Parts: sequence; C-alpha cells; structure tokens
Amino acid sequence: MTSISPTPARHDAASLPANDNQPDSRADLSFLDLLNSDEEVAEIARRAERLGHIVLVVMALCFIGAPALYLASLYP
Repeated sequence: MTSISPTPARHDAASLPANDNQPDSRADLSFLDLLNSDEEVAEIARRAERLGHIVLVVMALCFIGAPALYLASLYP
C-alpha cells in the first residue's frame, strides 16, 4: 500500500508545470519593466537635441548657399 503524506512534497520551480495563477508568475509580468530608465530617456533626448542642432545648421547653410549659387549662375 502506498503511504500518502498529509503535506505534499515540495518540488523545485523548474519541474512544476506553468500556472498563471501562481503569485510568483504574476510578479514577473510587470509592465514597469518595459519602460525605459531615466538614463535611457536622457540619452535619447541628448541624441535628439544633437540631431536637431545638426539639422538647423544644415538648413542655415542651404538657405545661404542656394541663393548664392543661383545668383552666381545668373552672372557668368
């Protein structure tokens, strides 16, 4: 005859089947882990600001250079 213990034997987590109702598995599904940290957000803002400055300088050069080239082409 097989003896049955009043308390079930403990198994390690790797051998147990997946169960979404366990509190351990719900703790792993936090949406806060998907958000960027402050350092990542600051780095993205720095890169965007640098890109904005570069675009501004290129636009200024085009606004000055394009009319100069046009005027130079009018008077050979």
